[in-house]
Amino acid sequence: MLQFSYLSAIYDTTLIREDYQKVIADPVKIEFFRGGNRPFTVHVAPNRVLPTSIGSQVAFFNPMVFNPERYYISLTARSPAQQVRDAIIECENEIDRCVADLAIIYSPTAIALRDIEDLIMVE
Repeated sequence: MLQFSYLSAIYDTTLIREDYQKVIADPVKIEFFRGGNRPFTVHVAPNRVLPTSIGSQVAFFNPMVFNPERYYISLTARSPAQQVRDAIIECENEIDRCVADLAIIYSPTAIALRDIEDLIMVE
């Protein structure tokens, strides 16, 4: 079974007004949503084995708070690359292509600014 790495970018938009829509353009999932109480799934490696005497800490993420009066676009890319650096490069390239496609379809101002830092999630 393939294990994927995921990279997400969330953008603020002033052009697209959808309460919630999801589009899959493999390897990118595009979600248009209105802010508010919006949960996000964080993918975690379930079967990680660590050598003896090496400590491990689980990262907990504060819930993301989105302005309920604003609209957002979430782009989540996935990559089967084994090396994390290769997966990040592949995911960034796919997200960039998707942003370019959205700019051509809607308008160059469809994605106004990067609102949230990129999140890397490895499954």
